[in-house]
Amino acid sequence: MQTCTRFFAGRNTTGDEPAFERMVRASAQMGFDPKVWSRPLKRYDGDVPSCETDITNPCNTFDGPWVITMENFVSDDEIRILLDWGSRMNYERSQAGDMVTDTRTSSHSWCTDECYHDPNVAIIRQRIADVTGIPYANYECLQLLKYEVGEFYKAHDDHITEHNQQSHGPRLLTFFIYFNEVEKGGGTQFPKLNNMTIIPKKGRVLVWPSIVDDVNWSTENRTTHEALEVEQGRKFAANAWIHMRDFQAPFSIGCAG
Repeated sequence: MQTCTRFFAGRNTTGDEPAFERMVRASAQMGFDPKVWSRPLKRYDGDVPSCETDITNPCNTFDGPWVITMENFVSDDEIRILLDWGSRMNYERSQAGDMVTDTRTSSHSWCTDECYHDPNVAIIRQRIADVTGIPYANYECLQLLKYEVGEFYKAHDDHITEHNQQSHGPRLLTFFIYFNEVEKGGGTQFPKLNNMTIIPKKGRVLVWPSIVDDVNWSTENRTTHEALEVEQGRKFAANAWIHMRDFQAPFSIGCAG
C-alpha cells in the first residue's frame, strides 16, 4: 500500500542555466519566438559565440536569474477551450498559500478531472514538456485565473518551503500562460529586477525559476513577482507549476499540496 512518505520516482530536473538555454533554443526551433529578459552573467572564452549571435545570451540583457517569454504558445482555439473549462468548473476566490487574504483578490479554478484529461489540455501539457524537457507528471494541474477590474496579487514567491520535504520536491519553475490582452494594467512585475514588467498578450508565456539551483533548494528571492492591478478590462491566464519530481502520482492519492 502506498503512503505519503514513499518516494515517487521521477526525473530529478533542476532549473539550472543549461536547462534554460535548452528551453530557449527548443522554443525557437518550435517557432515560439523566445526572448530572454534576464539571465545569469555568462562569460565568453575561446570559440563561444558572442551575444550578437547567441539567442540564449542577447546583448544588454539584465544580469539576474532567468526570465524568458515565448509567443503564440497556445492557439486561439486552445485558449477558448481553457476559458470554457474555467467557467464550467466555477471560479472561486484565490488563496495566497492556503488562505484567503487581502494580498490576492483574483479568482481561480483548477483544471482537474475531466479538464485535466481533455485531449486538448493534454496536448498543451505535452508541448510544455517538449519545451522544458521536464515530464508533465511533474506538473501541478493548471490553475486557471481570472482578474476583474481592481484585482491583483501582491508581491510573493512561488516556492513553498514545505514542498522540499514532500515526495514531489519543490517547485522548480513557474510557466505562466496569458490568455488575452488587458486594456490597462494587469502586468507581471518583478520588483527586485528593477520592476521589470511583462505585459499580458494572448498566447504569450512567461517562465522563471522558483528556487536557487543548489542543494538547499532555497527560494530564488530575486524572482519575487506580483500581478499588477487590472485597471481596465479583464485578465485571464493560467499557472503551470513544475516540480522537481513526479507530482501527479502523490496528488492522485491525496499526498501532494
